[in-house]
Amino acid sequence: MDFLKKYFGQSLWNYLAAVLMAVATGVFRYVMLPKEIDAGFLWYEVLSVAGFMTFLIGALLMVAHFGAFDIFSYVFSPGRRKYKDYTEYSQHKEKTRSKDGYFFMPFFVVGVLVVLVSTFFA
Repeated sequence: MDFLKKYFGQSLWNYLAAVLMAVATGVFRYVMLPKEIDAGFLWYEVLSVAGFMTFLIGALLMVAHFGAFDIFSYVFSPGRRKYKDYTEYSQHKEKTRSKDGYFFMPFFVVGVLVVLVSTFFA
């Protein structure tokens, strides 16, 4: 049960942010489509693009969470002088990240759910 809570027990705000991202992406895709399209295909297109984009944003957040962009944050950080070098900085960031939950998981969940809903319109 701790496994499920660790991965999926994020705050409601994280899920709300993922849903808002999916809605914003869907609205943008809806506006860009021509109006002569069949209604079923229109909703399939809007929902599938919104779901895939939300899932990919979650993947980008996951990569950032695991430290892929630490070098950029170290170089452009105004507080980097308090660390001896990049290795010390990345170890400190890894310790602080281990306390945080997996905040990117709601983006995966919402993305997959929206893509599954889009299959009903295919």
